[in-house]
Amino acid sequence: MAETRTSTMRRREKRIAIDQLRSPSFDVVELYKNHQAVSKALSLDFDAIICLAKALPLGLRGREHREMRKELATVLAEGKRQLQPRLPELVKKHFKLLTKAGHHDLLADVCRPFVNECMELLSGLALKPEQFDNLSDIFDPGAGVAKRRRLEVTTQNLLKSASETAGDRRLYGIAVAVMGRDALLASLVFSLHRHFSQLQGREIGSSFFSRVPQDTAIPYVWRVGVDKGNEGDVFECCLNELIGSNDDERMKLFGAGQHTCLGKSHTLQIFETLSEFLSDQKGIVVSVKAASIDMHVLKIPEYFEIELR
Repeated sequence: MAETRTSTMRRREKRIAIDQLRSPSFDVVELYKNHQAVSKALSLDFDAIICLAKALPLGLRGREHREMRKELATVLAEGKRQLQPRLPELVKKHFKLLTKAGHHDLLADVCRPFVNECMELLSGLALKPEQFDNLSDIFDPGAGVAKRRRLEVTTQNLLKSASETAGDRRLYGIAVAVMGRDALLASLVFSLHRHFSQLQGREIGSSFFSRVPQDTAIPYVWRVGVDKGNEGDVFECCLNELIGSNDDERMKLFGAGQHTCLGKSHTLQIFETLSEFLSDQKGIVVSVKAASIDMHVLKIPEYFEIELR
């Protein structure tokens, strides 16, 4: 397993089972309301953050959720049409390092540039990767003032840059990238790390790499009670309990019910294409190591390295 360094992750004592994510008794935490409350209480301008948070379906309820999910699904459908025919080429381009013996930084030199290029096609935005730095802080309800100010500047710059690229649909493309980039990168890194860790002393292609992620960037999700008996209570659903289970069970890593991950389809497609590539690789795994940091509701990779011969 990858070493994990705990940061600002906040856990909840009250729990719900994964299948309860479908229940109308629970709904999501409304992200934008937290940012609005802090903005009002401190008389600070977080307009860009609030604008972006209102475009993230995973933090919306009811009609707002349905309408925004439909908009983002449209962006992703077009993005997937752009990505699908290029996936074999992108996998071969970025993962060719696995055909060479030696010590390799798979996070910096392989996985991150690969995911960045995939997300560019999926979101329809040609933006620099560094423009997305610290955007995952938008999911942190306990973020301090300094962190929110940095996030506001990042979000303002991102909205401005995107407006020059994608016109009126810029916000939806940014939302796709914000929800998908870090999650896809981390799920890919942690799944590959688990796979390669089982192959030490063996060829890469000697074991099947599953098309279903073996690990997740989102170890848990929060839900708020909306019934009379639990209204306002915050519950935790531990998705990481699925790690190590079979493919059918791990499909639940994408969630359940109305908030099922919008990126499920293209993630499975990416993993399947990568699986086909890895099955032909003859390099022998000498060692592999990785580390991550827990950031509120996301688990982020810090490094991922492999040695091949």
